[in-house]
Amino acid sequence: MFGNLFRKKQAEAPPQDPEPSPFGEAISPTLRGTLDDLFDTRPIQNLIAEYAELQRINPTAEDIDAFWMKVELLPAYHQKLLRRAIRHFDETVARLTSGEKG
Repeated sequence: MFGNLFRKKQAEAPPQDPEPSPFGEAISPTLRGTLDDLFDTRPIQNLIAEYAELQRINPTAEDIDAFWMKVELLPAYHQKLLRRAIRHFDETVARLTSGEKG
C-alpha cells in the first residue's frame, strides 16, 4: 500500500535539474555556464592523476612533453591550480620518501 502511494507521489513530482548550478538563477545562463566551467576541477584532477602515474613509471622525455602540452591547453586559472597541486604533490612525495613526518 505505502509503496504504491510513494510511487504515485514520485510520478506527480516535477522533474528536477540533474545538477543545479552553485551560482543560482541570479545571473545570466551564459555567465553561469562560464562560471561552472571555471570551477569544474575534473580536468585538473585527471591531470594530477596522470602526473602521479608518470612519476610512478619513470617517463620518457616525450611523455613529459605530452603531459605539459595538455596542461597548456587548460585555461590560465586551471594551469595555476594544477601547477600548485603538482608542487604540493612533489613536496609530499619528497617528504614521505625522506622519512620526514608532518
